[in-house]
Amino acid sequence: MAKKKELWSTFRGNNDFPVYNWFYFTEAFSRGLVRNIFLKYVQKPNAEVLDPFCGTGTTLLVSKEFGFNAIGTDVSPYMCQISRSKTNSYDSSKLAELLPKVIENAKEAQVNVEKKWLNKFFYSDNLNDLYKLKETIQKNIKLSETEKDFFIAVLIKTLEATTRSQKQGSSLRMKKIEKKDVFAIYNRVANNFIKDITKFQKKNPSESKIEINNVDFLDFKTNKKFDVIVTSPPYLNKTEYTRRMGIELDFLGYESILSQHLGITKEYEEKEWVYKDFFEELRIYPEDYKMFNQNYSWENYFKSLEMFVEKSKDLLKEKGILAIVIAGGCFPNKPVDIYNYMQKLYRSLGLEIIDLKIDREIQCHGKERTNKTGKIKEFTIIGRKS
Repeated sequence: MAKKKELWSTFRGNNDFPVYNWFYFTEAFSRGLVRNIFLKYVQKPNAEVLDPFCGTGTTLLVSKEFGFNAIGTDVSPYMCQISRSKTNSYDSSKLAELLPKVIENAKEAQVNVEKKWLNKFFYSDNLNDLYKLKETIQKNIKLSETEKDFFIAVLIKTLEATTRSQKQGSSLRMKKIEKKDVFAIYNRVANNFIKDITKFQKKNPSESKIEINNVDFLDFKTNKKFDVIVTSPPYLNKTEYTRRMGIELDFLGYESILSQHLGITKEYEEKEWVYKDFFEELRIYPEDYKMFNQNYSWENYFKSLEMFVEKSKDLLKEKGILAIVIAGGCFPNKPVDIYNYMQKLYRSLGLEIIDLKIDREIQCHGKERTNKTGKIKEFTIIGRKS
């Protein structure tokens, strides 16, 4: 059977690469997409890179491969945790030395597991052992912040391997699994991660500086200018992943990122918005579309998106590159495609469109999965600051 062609706008392309493949995230793009942009459009050896929605850290990790310094921002502390764990510079031998000490201390730890909604997704003994590991990493053993990031990353992967839940669409479903040996799984995952780090660092010995900030990009302050920005903001009316990560968020003590999601109600000063004229010309109005989340605002999504693109352009150096992977939104009654709108937005801000590629078309459905309402384009748009 022929190998399936890599779809760069999805996470799938990361599955074959160490460190990149640690945490599957449906909404992420792949290593190949970022590498292609760097190879095609970045002509200097010491480029400065920015990813305003850094997610699981793909842009930042590719920057390490190329020896570029990079900054990532994300509103989710969970995503920042994942990005740090993948982009930190580690001493593999020290991690291997610490691993048995972490496990031994965790086995002796005493924890009091509260009755929470996530208890139903684990066997009680397994959840107890997971909390023992968490307590040990965070409090019971002396670790540097970088080492904590690594051992927490291993814990998240162990959490995934021992949960009785299965992510399905926007919800969590129960699945049948046998009780696991948490410490054995933790040991195996950690050793695999250490091997991955060793491979990655041997192949990419450069010491790039990677900085990750847990902040809404629109509130992010910096005096730096960047050669290239590669990112993928949340898609219109797509908030389900903020619920799908509920177990990880609850276990680690993080709040849902939905409260700061692009499209959640904010106050903006009035200005000339590109989306208003564009959608009025097409006779597409917000009131015609039912939102999946009552706190979600069509108007604020496009205002936030336009503010993000404008700020990104301002942070670029002369001839800097802005590459965005994005799609429109699916609604119960019909879809909203933003392929032409994004082109108009780029041009309105003085960004020369130098590449535009439709990565795939996504089928939208109504309340019933059998009811197809139309398609939206997922695409990569690349512009150069004039």
